[in-house]
Amino acid sequence: NKMKQLLVISTTWCAPCKAIKPIMQELSQTYNISMVDAEANPEISSQYSVMGVPTIILLENGVEKNRFSGFRTKEQIINFYNN
Repeated sequence: NKMKQLLVISTTWCAPCKAIKPIMQELSQTYNISMVDAEANPEISSQYSVMGVPTIILLENGVEKNRFSGFRTKEQIINFYNN
């Protein structure tokens, strides 16, 4: 069984980050989601070569499998996680 995690790299000030945050908080009750502040954790942004926020990275067993940047709906995020 693969250990999946969503790494959500965002900032406190960007509009799409603010819009996606409550969705991620809701989904975190069911899915393994880690929220990371890009400005407070620049080493994480560097490690994953984040160019824009929000960037959502799907990890399987700690290895990046997929990513997207920008806002997505709850349904789109669930589909992204499950596929």
